[in-house]
Amino acid sequence: MTSKQRAEDMKNLVRDVVTNAATDGLSTKQMTDGLEKVFQDFQLSPSMLKESKSFLCSVRILSVLTIVMVFVAFVLSYFTGLATDGVFDLVHKQDCLVPSNLLVNEIGRPVSDCSMCYGMESVPVSRNITKETFLKEFAYSGKPVLIKQATSDWLALEAFDFYFFRELYAKYPKSLQHIEKYCNFLRYNTEFVTLADFFKMDDDRVSRLDWYIGWSNCDTRVMMELRKYYQKPFFLPDDSISSNLDWIFIGGAGPGAGLHIDLVDSASWQAQIKGKKTWTLVPPPECEQKCQELNVTVEQGDIIVLDTNLWFHKTEIAKGEISITIGSEYD
Repeated sequence: MTSKQRAEDMKNLVRDVVTNAATDGLSTKQMTDGLEKVFQDFQLSPSMLKESKSFLCSVRILSVLTIVMVFVAFVLSYFTGLATDGVFDLVHKQDCLVPSNLLVNEIGRPVSDCSMCYGMESVPVSRNITKETFLKEFAYSGKPVLIKQATSDWLALEAFDFYFFRELYAKYPKSLQHIEKYCNFLRYNTEFVTLADFFKMDDDRVSRLDWYIGWSNCDTRVMMELRKYYQKPFFLPDDSISSNLDWIFIGGAGPGAGLHIDLVDSASWQAQIKGKKTWTLVPPPECEQKCQELNVTVEQGDIIVLDTNLWFHKTEIAKGEISITIGSEYD
């Protein structure tokens, strides 16, 4: 069963719970019985929080309850006479109904094969890994690896900065509108709503480095320019195909991305163009008894390879130089 099918099935189950409860006056018993069925069908034991201190186990339960609350809000609007538009207005006024895709993606995430992390006490580090070794041990196994000084001949190490990206997008009319409409912009803890907003910063704000954001580039013209400054990592198999999507993360010291898991097509590589970034990798709940949390620091010129669909992860930017990372998926 695919992730989308799992999510759809769960949504239908929760909808049935709320609908049936509504016909019985929102009885506590009916809601409880229905929710227990959801937990059982998706292998979510209601006692998980008592049996384990794992934050990620609680996330799975919270994911279900979040959806339940949304449906309950609409049912209550029917019984209290509150217009449906009023509920939409209430939801719309919230900064983010679900504060992290950690909750949403956990619902439909397939069970992981713990061989990806079993017995691993630290992220493997290599300096001159061959394509054959990478393919055999890391490419599609789910195991992370840090490749040291893998970008020494990339022009990006000297060229990339805030002004480079701003001028690049200004060079191509409507590229920012294209990004806003078709790509992803991650504002994290900033006030920026779009990439265009980010590029409006004045020099003083840029130099303060009190910001950190990320975005995916799906504008073909910009992609062609970007790839003049970096190459396909030397260790990727010859027949592997890189995504047409580039991910760029840029900003100053402090928290980067919060703990989350992705829902993307395949594993990815991320190259540290400037600065230093520490990654925290957390195995999924089903592997927590066999695997352990890992931390690895990626420095300028290094590339980390990670399947972000399998590992929960977060980042922390080191003090000092601005951090710039560029990456892409591969298959």
